[in-house]
Amino acid sequence: MSLRLDGCCVTYLDDGARVSALEDLSLDVPDGRVVLLTGPSGCGKSTVLRCVNGLVPAFHEARLTGGVEVDGRPVAEMTLSGLAAAVGTVFQDPRSEFFTFDVTSELAFPCENLGWEGGSIRRRLGEVAERVGITGLLGRRLARLSSGEKQKVAIAVALMPGPRTLLFDEPSANLDDEGLAMLRDLLARLKAEGVSALVADHRLAYLDGVMDRCAILDGGRLVDDVGAQELRERAPAWFAEAVAVPLAAQLATVPLTTALSGQVSVVGVMANALAGPFVGPATVLGLAATVLIWVPPVAAAVAWVAGWVVQPILWIAHLGAAMPGAVLEWPTTPLGMLTSALLAGVAAVLARAGLRRRAGFLLLALGLLLAGWIRPVPLDWPGRWQAVFCDVGQGDATVLRADETTAVLVDTGPEPGPTIACLESLGIERIPLLVLTHFHADHIGGTEAVLSRFHPELVLVSPLRSPGFAAASVEAAAEAHGARLLVAEPGQRMRVGDVDWVTVSAWQPGGASVAGESESSVQNDSSVVGIAEISGLRILLPGDAEPGGQEQAIRRARKLGIPLSAHVLKIPHHGSSRQEPEFLEASSAQLAVASCGLGNDYGHPSPKTLSRVTSLGMAVARTDTEGSIAVSSGEDGRIGVRRWRG
Repeated sequence: MSLRLDGCCVTYLDDGARVSALEDLSLDVPDGRVVLLTGPSGCGKSTVLRCVNGLVPAFHEARLTGGVEVDGRPVAEMTLSGLAAAVGTVFQDPRSEFFTFDVTSELAFPCENLGWEGGSIRRRLGEVAERVGITGLLGRRLARLSSGEKQKVAIAVALMPGPRTLLFDEPSANLDDEGLAMLRDLLARLKAEGVSALVADHRLAYLDGVMDRCAILDGGRLVDDVGAQELRERAPAWFAEAVAVPLAAQLATVPLTTALSGQVSVVGVMANALAGPFVGPATVLGLAATVLIWVPPVAAAVAWVAGWVVQPILWIAHLGAAMPGAVLEWPTTPLGMLTSALLAGVAAVLARAGLRRRAGFLLLALGLLLAGWIRPVPLDWPGRWQAVFCDVGQGDATVLRADETTAVLVDTGPEPGPTIACLESLGIERIPLLVLTHFHADHIGGTEAVLSRFHPELVLVSPLRSPGFAAASVEAAAEAHGARLLVAEPGQRMRVGDVDWVTVSAWQPGGASVAGESESSVQNDSSVVGIAEISGLRILLPGDAEPGGQEQAIRRARKLGIPLSAHVLKIPHHGSSRQEPEFLEASSAQLAVASCGLGNDYGHPSPKTLSRVTSLGMAVARTDTEGSIAVSSGEDGRIGVRRWRG
């Protein structure tokens, strides 16, 4: 047995309080097997990996009971060097675990730390590079590799000391479809060589045909352990991924949402499930049309096909909205609430049965017609408002009010659902101008949906076209929906209704200015930094600019004669610890807003940054704990704040 956990319990110490992370967890990973560990965020996946690689309790203050064995040896009795030889860990973002600047040095690093002699390191390096398929990358700078190539290097580094067990923490998080295919093929090769793998991830489909079992965690407990064949029989993968999460969330909140709204939506989840299969082909075809632009006849043909693939999505949306029974009134009496809770329980049982066996698929599909519950908007939201920082999780989406039904949108969040819900709650029908500060997924994830729903005429983007695949997807989506793409330049001024926008900085970092910076930091520093003024309310929106980008914004503002002072500051990069004090001070804001996700893995917003802005006299609002933040300016010059947890 390569890996075994027997009755593991883990309790973290958090500010003196004890927080249970794992409860009586038992799990086996035999030699040459791939086991997927999945479940909702915070369920304990990362803690399981930390128990195996020794980080708990060695580096995380926690109490661990139960047994953890690797290759038949208790982890608690193994030295760090012994663990390194037995278990390799590949973290979520490979860039966070690199210690050197080039591929060859990075591969040699773990063996050098273990005291290997030079000849052995060189031989091992060549063997692993060939084994993983990165021989052609040796000697190249890590910063110039693609995300998929970096993932390959990270896996090779983990293999260098010779472990027979690999741990993966969210390996698909930063990969596109090509990168996912690479990861799947590499896992298949390693599995064939007898290497075991425990993969903690939210995504399932890319591991089809490679994983042997799927272990499902919830609240630190193992709630299901399913063989790959049984999992395959439960339902088509596209259906499970499209339906399971939103359905579970909606069923869990049925009594509350029904009590607040007195309504039930009967088509939402089913519409999403029906539209889901068309999204991927439409995106691929749109991107292909963009790539083939230099061959106009071929590009036009591909674009024509893409247009027809999009049509079913539009038909489904229009059909669902037009159905006479799309929204049903529901009594909010105690008896009505009890009935809704009972029906939600029945729907949950049917859903579980439907996902367990292919035979239950049709039953579940029919049941969804009664399970698509809506999230109501409070009657007093948003009140008087000029800007709203939408709660979109770990990302940004800021709405600037142009008039009653028109807005300027800055970034679209990591996924479309929360962004669209926020815009709908505000009664927005038109978005003439869309600003995308940079091309990271947490800022552009909802772009396609916004373009499709609100048809922006102009999309303002960063001058740094990186990551390339993300920039290409935005370009393809803009072209498909008839929007004009405009590269931001310092000093640009635009007016949409009551919104005056000025671009302060639009930097394309390069050369000596980014020496030693990671690829992600360079992309962050390329963020479009702008000031929006709405009926006298000034808002400074710096995207994810880090100190380098903030310093550039200060210089540009001085050169252009644009004051950085504002009433409201969106804290750069979700409130990260990497801030330029002069930039924060120059804003002289009354209110600082941190747009970030609840319980995110990055520690945003940083306590250090929050302390810094409060010391400057700013009040703080944050989307992770308070929900969407609506701001307005009063006649006395003070900033009004309203909150909505959707």
